Amino acid sequence: MSFEEPLEVKHWKRERVLGSGGFGTVTLWKQKHGNQMIALKKCRCGADSLLTPKQKERWKKEVEIMQRLKHPNVVRALPLPEDLANLPSVLPILCMEYCSKGDLRQLLNRPENSCGLQETDVRQLIQNVSSAVCYLHSEKITHRDLKPENIVLAHSDNGIIYKLIDLGYAKELDQSSCTSFVGTLQYLAPELFTNEKYSSTVDYWSLGLVSHEVITGIRPFLPTMAPVAWMKHVKKKAPDHICAYQKQDGKIEFSSQLFPQNHISSVLKKDMETWLRLILEWDPKKRGRNSSGEVIVFSSIETILTKQTVRVFSMVTYERLSYVVDDTTRLSTLRKWIESDTKIPAKEQELLLAKGQQIDSDGLVSQCFTGSTQESLYMCKKGVLEIPTIPPNLPELVANILQYPKEKMEYMFQRRAYSHAVFFLQQENKLYKTFLVGCKLKLLSVVLLCQQAVRESQKITDQSNAVTALRELCVDGYKFDFNQAKKSKITNKEMVASWQQQIDSLNNKSTDLLDKTQKLTLETQKVTKLARKLQSAQPTNVKEELSSLLEKGLDILDRLRRRPTAERSSPQDSLDMVKVLYNFLKQRDCLLHDQTLNSHLKQLIDCENELVRLLPKLEDMTHKLDVIKSEIININRERQRGLWDLINSSFSNGETSNRSSPFDSNHPSPLLNSNLSPFLYRSQSTRSIYSEDHPPPIPPHGISPVTAASSTSLFNTSSPYLSEASLLNPPSSLLPAFDVSVQQQPMRAEANLSSENDSGVAWSKGSRKGSTFSLSKQSGDNDTLTMINDNMTLRVQTQELLENCNRFRKALGEERNSLDWSFLKADTN
Repeated sequence: MSFEEPLEVKHWKRERVLGSGGFGTVTLWKQKHGNQMIALKKCRCGADSLLTPKQKERWKKEVEIMQRLKHPNVVRALPLPEDLANLPSVLPILCMEYCSKGDLRQLLNRPENSCGLQETDVRQLIQNVSSAVCYLHSEKITHRDLKPENIVLAHSDNGIIYKLIDLGYAKELDQSSCTSFVGTLQYLAPELFTNEKYSSTVDYWSLGLVSHEVITGIRPFLPTMAPVAWMKHVKKKAPDHICAYQKQDGKIEFSSQLFPQNHISSVLKKDMETWLRLILEWDPKKRGRNSSGEVIVFSSIETILTKQTVRVFSMVTYERLSYVVDDTTRLSTLRKWIESDTKIPAKEQELLLAKGQQIDSDGLVSQCFTGSTQESLYMCKKGVLEIPTIPPNLPELVANILQYPKEKMEYMFQRRAYSHAVFFLQQENKLYKTFLVGCKLKLLSVVLLCQQAVRESQKITDQSNAVTALRELCVDGYKFDFNQAKKSKITNKEMVASWQQQIDSLNNKSTDLLDKTQKLTLETQKVTKLARKLQSAQPTNVKEELSSLLEKGLDILDRLRRRPTAERSSPQDSLDMVKVLYNFLKQRDCLLHDQTLNSHLKQLIDCENELVRLLPKLEDMTHKLDVIKSEIININRERQRGLWDLINSSFSNGETSNRSSPFDSNHPSPLLNSNLSPFLYRSQSTRSIYSEDHPPPIPPHGISPVTAASSTSLFNTSSPYLSEASLLNPPSSLLPAFDVSVQQQPMRAEANLSSENDSGVAWSKGSRKGSTFSLSKQSGDNDTLTMINDNMTLRVQTQELLENCNRFRKALGEERNSLDWSFLKADTN
């Protein structure tokens, strides 16, 4: 810490020095009774006398510029607290927000980032820094010292955010160019070394160098050489060259592609190579511009970073693929791309989402995802899943040290070889873990199929129960009707034979379907048991041997990087890293030939195949059970309709004079006896559900047996139930004059409503007891009176039966598409 600064000033406490230069320091201060932390940049006491007037002016200019800039990717200047305003300083003090995550140089120096950052971080950093540079240029400011040390990391609501700091070398471009030379040499544009006029395009060059380094972990142009040395080589590069490197034999080679040792996807790599060619153009007049001279550096990178990318892991070829899609890309197109890269036919591909769902449709790719710029899929081959035996993809430098482990290497080449070795360990470890994730997703997809099969199995179980109940009801009704038809004088042998034929056919069909249903249910239970076994036996303990060896490789690289400068001049062998690589390859081979895992995967595929076979059968059985239910209802309905048609025809032919009417209250027909009706008959399956007072009735279908001349309905046509108003006020043409007394319980209220219409029909409402109507004849034919009396008795009984019918229908689960009683309404037309 600077000795001239106090440790505490009122409400503030000095924590530590964050950075220092030739003339200034940046110190962290924290509130004593709060969480606020700030960074103060001030000129060291006594150093102001060493500054030239131009340097003092630049210091003041930085404070002035920082205080007026407002952008999320430029470090924010804060008002200087009053308590700290009197700190010793000749030049203005710059108070800034504190970015607690360090700077980009510290991030790149980590051994795990020796070959660049992960793609998510690369995208975030390049977007943030390019946005900040674009903002500065819009404010007529060029940074002139863009480098990893001047890019800091801070927390944000969405994670890490990158910000530019240290505008000490920034210059306001009041004119089109400048000639003063400042900044860090390794990241300076070529024109600054020649003291020529320059413009904001110098920031393009620096941005290109930083971007290349965060992608590959190394600067693009001969990073081990001093700027003056590499400049004379790099100026010979072609316009499309974006990097130059020196081989062990001393030869310098140029390339128009990024080094393959990086962590970004292939599609982003291709786009970044195009963009880097644009901003690493040697000629400053062409740099960052298209062929027509328009500046496109910022619009181009924005387009690249906002592209929708789908990353596909091939479980068959053990590789990661990536594709750019848009709102019009179809899944069939994506499958063709995958087929081109993996040679797996599109029709044999099985695509899994990150939650295990299978993609079977041919819709739009965008419909499968949430809108993120990066989405992941896993591709398996249908009916096949096993560990692929793919040989390792060794980088050239790694293959060399494995072949010649005792060969001594110079420090810079050994460091690069070790970096590639760590990259290889990272990639292989990540590939295997990704494969295991794909296996778990495959298991999850099978579990989802199993759940679907269980739902379908439960559905057919419910349907079969309903079919069984309906069949028993129909058979019971048939037996009753058959027995009563034999006793009754109203018989029709053809109709009874038809009943028997229908019942036999029904029994055969339903028995066959119920047997098949039971078989399918047992098969579903068996495959469900297997799925549960596989789920509990899945490899939960991921093999950590590869990760352990990766950590050893990282430690070796870190020790090499920290080797003292004095020791770097003597070449060293690579035995320590080769030992780690050898053990890693041996362990990798064991894991890729794991018979336990392969056996688990084979059972998983067998389980999936069985589910795929069962599901269509379950769905088809659901349909067949629906059909048989409808057939049962229709058979029952047709039998009842035929019975009522027979009764109607017997009365319409005048047969009531010489036989007992089925509606005679003195000699009631067994068909109307509520204790014997097939729809009040309580079979063994329903006996425990209903009481004596509330049996499960289903009244017979048909219309009331009255003659055609007096067929006007006494029902309210707007309701399936009996209308009381129609009983009290029947049409005058229907009946001769009768005195109707209705006794009703439990009300016991004696309400007399009497009226006499033109035909002399007098109605009086008394009470109804049970369901019996008492009619006293004042005039008319005795047979007609008996028929009407029985008809009204039947109608009241039917109303009560209909009220109880809903209970029976609910017990069968047939509240809607079940028995249709609508034709009980008499036709009023």
